[in-house]
Amino acid sequence: MSGLSVAGIASGIDSDSIISQMVAFETRSTATFQRRIAVEEAERTLFQDISSRMQDLKGATGAFASSSLFSSLSATSSLPDLLSVSATSKAPRGTQSVRVLQLATAHRVGGTGVEDATATPLLQGFTKTTYGALTKLSALGSDAKVSSTALNYDYADKAHVQGTYTGTENLDIVVQVAADAVFSAGNESVSLKVSTDGGKTFGAAASYTAVGGKVTLNSAALGNLGMSLELASLQNGGSGDVTLKKNDQLSFRVRGQASIEYTVGDGERKELLIGSAMTLSELVRDINEDTTLGLRADILNDGSSTNPFRLILTSLTEGRAGSISVLHNDSVINLKGVTAETPVLDSGSYGGAVTVSGTYTGSGNKALVLEVMTAGAVGAAKFRISTDGGLTFNDNAGAGFSLTSTVDLGALSSVLGGDPGIDLNFTAGSFAVGDRVTVDLFDSQIQVAQDALINVNGINLVKSSNVVNDVFEGLTLTLKNADPAKTINVGVTEKTGDITAALGKFVDSYNSIMSVLYAQSKYNPEEDKNAPLLMGDATVRQMQSSLQRYVTGRIGILGSDTLSSLADLGVTTDSKTGQLSFNTAKLATALNKDATGVRRLLSRFGDLVEGSNASFVSSTAATKAGTYAVKVTQARTRAEVIGTTAVATLASPESLTIRVNKDANGTGNVTSMVVNLAAGLSASAQVTAIQDVLDTKNVNVTASIESGKLVLRHNEYGSTFKIDVTSSLIAGNTGFTTTQVADQGTDLKGTLNGVEATASGDELIGKVGFAFDGLRVRVDNDFVGTAGTIRLNDGLGSSFTKLLDSFVSTEGVLSTRIKSFDATISRVQAQITRVSERASLLETRLRKQFSTLEVTLGRLNATGQYLTAQLKALPGVQRD
Repeated sequence: MSGLSVAGIASGIDSDSIISQMVAFETRSTATFQRRIAVEEAERTLFQDISSRMQDLKGATGAFASSSLFSSLSATSSLPDLLSVSATSKAPRGTQSVRVLQLATAHRVGGTGVEDATATPLLQGFTKTTYGALTKLSALGSDAKVSSTALNYDYADKAHVQGTYTGTENLDIVVQVAADAVFSAGNESVSLKVSTDGGKTFGAAASYTAVGGKVTLNSAALGNLGMSLELASLQNGGSGDVTLKKNDQLSFRVRGQASIEYTVGDGERKELLIGSAMTLSELVRDINEDTTLGLRADILNDGSSTNPFRLILTSLTEGRAGSISVLHNDSVINLKGVTAETPVLDSGSYGGAVTVSGTYTGSGNKALVLEVMTAGAVGAAKFRISTDGGLTFNDNAGAGFSLTSTVDLGALSSVLGGDPGIDLNFTAGSFAVGDRVTVDLFDSQIQVAQDALINVNGINLVKSSNVVNDVFEGLTLTLKNADPAKTINVGVTEKTGDITAALGKFVDSYNSIMSVLYAQSKYNPEEDKNAPLLMGDATVRQMQSSLQRYVTGRIGILGSDTLSSLADLGVTTDSKTGQLSFNTAKLATALNKDATGVRRLLSRFGDLVEGSNASFVSSTAATKAGTYAVKVTQARTRAEVIGTTAVATLASPESLTIRVNKDANGTGNVTSMVVNLAAGLSASAQVTAIQDVLDTKNVNVTASIESGKLVLRHNEYGSTFKIDVTSSLIAGNTGFTTTQVADQGTDLKGTLNGVEATASGDELIGKVGFAFDGLRVRVDNDFVGTAGTIRLNDGLGSSFTKLLDSFVSTEGVLSTRIKSFDATISRVQAQITRVSERASLLETRLRKQFSTLEVTLGRLNATGQYLTAQLKALPGVQRD
């Protein structure tokens, strides 16, 4: 205690010693409390260490819940320079034999050259479409098209176009018959409607009357575009009725802008517009900036002295499906066929002219060079010839070839590799040695489109691309080079390295915990001086037994017919120490034999154990492990209508009215169409005609013949869709009648373990509050009845994680114990504080009391001394 000590001044008592002994006696319990805290902190440290190791084990166990751990495969190619391979989890395990017989190539076409890629205009004169008087529709070539079911009227022959197009765009004109029209002596009118956007939209139908056997659509009827259309000889010369059927169409194309028009494969017509001053560089830029054109454009400089810059177009679609067809070309570039270009003369002495006659009929691209080897006039000079631009020459064994006024290249077919079909013509003049004449023989087909050809396990397959992903599900083959003589082994195996590493980490983490628990429970009084701190601790015993019971037990739901314990994967337990050992070879064997079983054991896994019409999709955290019976009480079906009788060749014309509703449960969204079928159409021809109309209307319905009857079936499932069909005949040959036949699809209904499930498309979903809460099961369409039994198993990655959570979660055993240590330490520290406070108060009180005693004694001593002195001073008092 601070302050001035007055111990023993008056009394001679050693009060400091007395006070210290009394305070020490008061605080004698503090040492016990501190020893208690030390023990609690030591145990707390041990449990924190155990908790940390348990968290590590939880992390190692959680790796088994990752689907990526089991979905990765190793896919290899024995000859990667010929073929590379990649695989997904659905790829077939094992080895496939592949030979690459032929690579797919993209179609590549080239054009004749221009002088300057950045300055030469591609358009040198353009005239809008002009038709002469009564131009037949058939004369329009690829620009004309007829779609008709009428058998006694030849639109292509009897439809005529005339006039000059006055519009500014390139348009597809379509004229469609709006209602059946039978022309006889008393009926000479027809209802027609016109489209100027290729048939996407039509104007209102208008009636036209035949005059002199002809119906004429004037310019106004065709949109005031300067043209007229005539349908001639409608009365067929009086030899019989003429029938125009509803929906018959005829079309032709008119042009107001210069363009290059083409198709890629069976795709729609595309066009490259050419402005009046557009250059080759600008055209190439426009093509490459538009990703919808399906082409890549390049400029090739062939090095010739005139017109060296050529346009090269490459299809972006490999194989024959990407073939480029040039339909129309207004540019100066020839992109179709073969061409012998203008000869180029390199001579300082010849003053004449060189021209080409005939038509180039060869193939391939050649640069012919005639080089004078014997000087002289035309008729006397000799030349040698090259077909590769002058790299190599043929000089006729040194004799040369005669340079006459007409050089017949056909006579040199053995040198040229074939008769090119052209001659070179020279006017009078003389040549010097070394003079040259160069002629480019150009073939627009630079690279033909061809499909890939591969042999897989002895079977030849044709593929449109060098990336083949439809031979085996989940397996992609990338063809790099062809070599029919070499066999490539394509292998697909489980990528086991990650699983081995993950299981190894689990074993290490588990052993780390068990080593601590074992050390705290192992005690031999004869060998060990002190017992472990946690010896006999109930929590330690609980953790030991729980962990050992899990790693040594089997997952009961899996049964004995499959992998169901860690021992099956090579993980075994030392019964004495509880430590795990890991045989990686046994895991590898298990993976090779039953990779799915390994995944089922290590992770949460759902599969079908009975039946064949259901499959596991997914589960949620709320879904409990177990087996669940799946039953479909109402099948998910498509709307389909079936003829009441067998379909047969039509004895007479018949029309089917088909209506397709895409919102049958709502306000309705009906597409109606009429299919006119002519007499004599076979059953298969009827299907084709019906399908053409269905496709035109884009209603996603397929026509077919099944068991001899005509069937119309929607391609999508569910009650949203409805189809109805009515025939124009009471008893026609399509199998339908005037009585409407209708059908609506149905939605899925079903149960899980007898409880009604929620349906979503082709899936049943378990309801909230049940063991199968959130379980999603897919069932087959068009099926009703018991679909199967789904088993959901909690493997190591799920069930063991739950066990570990019971220890390390916020309310877990370890967390609770650590919290209890904290509470005990805090309580004991509070007791120490209270003892210290009491001792401090005692010391203060004692020092005050002893101080008061000393003061009082000092005063008494002073008073006594005073009295003594006074008494001695009294008279008569005798001093000794």
